[in-house]
Amino acid sequence: CLFWEQRPKMTTADDEIDMGMQTYVSQHPGSCIAHVIAEFLPIRSESVLRQRIRSLSLRKKLRLQKTRKEVLVFPGEEAVEAGIDA
Repeated sequence: CLFWEQRPKMTTADDEIDMGMQTYVSQHPGSCIAHVIAEFLPIRSESVLRQRIRSLSLRKKLRLQKTRKEVLVFPGEEAVEAGIDA
């Protein structure tokens, strides 16, 4: 058996943390990343949560907008198309 055949494949299915962050953003559009991840800091590290935000933005589930001091998070294209309202 080859090493890469034994490795589990990465899933793109959202878990409770991803869904919780998307729900928070849909209820509070324009929040900074620190506010979005604050609820989940006891569960995961800040760097892991920030990476998950980036992953959600790459999958068009969240939209990130940089300002001078912080990055604001908005619902992404998929959320808008699905009709998820704030």
